[in-house]
Amino acid sequence: MSDETVQLTPRYTAAEFRERGETLRQIQNETFPIGRRYSSAVFAERGDLFFRQLMPTFSKAEYGKYIAIDIESGEFEIDEDDFAATERLLNRIPTAQTWMGCIGFPTAYRIGFSPRGNLNDSR
Repeated sequence: MSDETVQLTPRYTAAEFRERGETLRQIQNETFPIGRRYSSAVFAERGDLFFRQLMPTFSKAEYGKYIAIDIESGEFEIDEDDFAATERLLNRIPTAQTWMGCIGFPTAYRIGFSPRGNLNDSR
């Protein structure tokens, strides 16, 4: 898979969207197919880079909230619900390459049981 971005061209005009009677999300998924445009390594590296740059800007009140970051533009959304943050980002940028994080924690999710420490823990 190439690390180059893909040029996307809409297939329908706004009038054709209305005539079809489908939801915007259905049309966006057909018109702008959302798929991987980066290798896993590049995706993770860009997401981590943006996340680390943004971390100092967050207040303690935002710790524990999810952040959805578009790794191409650096645009992001924050919410207590990961799905809500992702949907808001995709509504603004339909072709976003979304990286998820959890403010104050090294990962957004974990598998299995382990104590969850934040980035400020001295371990």
